[in-house]
Amino acid sequence: ENGYVEIVRLLLSYGADMFLATYSGQTPLSLASDETTASLLKNHLLDIQGHPAPLWSFCGPASCFDPEESGCDILADVPTALKKCSTETADLIDLEVEICDRPLPNTYCFKNDDKYEKWMMLNDLLQTLKVKSKDGLLRQMNSLRLQKNLALLCDSDILCEVKLKEFLENVQCNQFLCAAEKLNIRAQKVVLVKCCSEIDQLLNV
Repeated sequence: ENGYVEIVRLLLSYGADMFLATYSGQTPLSLASDETTASLLKNHLLDIQGHPAPLWSFCGPASCFDPEESGCDILADVPTALKKCSTETADLIDLEVEICDRPLPNTYCFKNDDKYEKWMMLNDLLQTLKVKSKDGLLRQMNSLRLQKNLALLCDSDILCEVKLKEFLENVQCNQFLCAAEKLNIRAQKVVLVKCCSEIDQLLNV
């Protein structure tokens, strides 16, 4: 439509289907507004249909051989790579994607935590794993650690009790628009479980 014959030539060389039409029924040939692009499409159509067509003249393998008055420079106005991150992007946190065969409990982190440790609400984790108590969860985690010849865990290693007010003020949810979906606002404390490799293994992450 804009006469970018180099782009059309590139798309055709990669197998673009020139018979595809827009919702209004316009094909690439009907959208071509300049003679050069229309000629390329017509000759390409004749060629794929097995009809004789005039040869298309290529000036050379590089864009520097193409006539300057034809088409456009596809590499014009390319953004340059930034050597240093700006102050706005320097504070961004990398996106982490976890894959599992079932919905995972929401994870949380403390806003002023430099280590960026992830936590889950104990009730959410117990419900997902269908475990009745924190002692049962601890037994399953220690069973996995015994297989790796690692030291056993105790409550203080993985559990953290936070007052409800402190939780609401200092803890943020890592999932978008999912903060504390199942939080009991009548409870005085929120029990959190620190995320670790054993929990990932139990969740089959």
